[in-house]
Amino acid sequence: MKIITVDEIGLIESFAAFGVKFNYSRLFLSKCHVAKGRVALTPFMFNDTVHLDNPHQWFVANAAFWVRAYRESETLVEQVETMASIRALYFLAGSLGQGHAHALISTWFDTTKELHGMGALNLSPLAPLPKKYETTISPLSFH
Repeated sequence: MKIITVDEIGLIESFAAFGVKFNYSRLFLSKCHVAKGRVALTPFMFNDTVHLDNPHQWFVANAAFWVRAYRESETLVEQVETMASIRALYFLAGSLGQGHAHALISTWFDTTKELHGMGALNLSPLAPLPKKYETTISPLSFH
């Protein structure tokens, strides 16, 4: 499996599109492996700063990275792998009350939906739900 990398200039553009503040984008990049204009997350990357601790900024910086990785994907395998990361961030953003990050990912997905070949972030183009698992569950069925 190859290491996922993104174009450094493209990532900086994605940071701007996602509203990542300059000081957070610089710190994010400093925690990555950057070589020959390519950026890779390091295996043990986390925010260990005291002063740059805004969870929203870290969340949107990560979302910008993975959306950029999807954008640069060249194979279906790479697209599936990066979309899985975007999905995880999307649902985690909603669960953690990061509504703005949740909305940014949703807007990106809706704008590029036809490219993905997916109707929603929780559907996979590779594994359509078999008919036997399709259901209409009502909230009353859980009582």
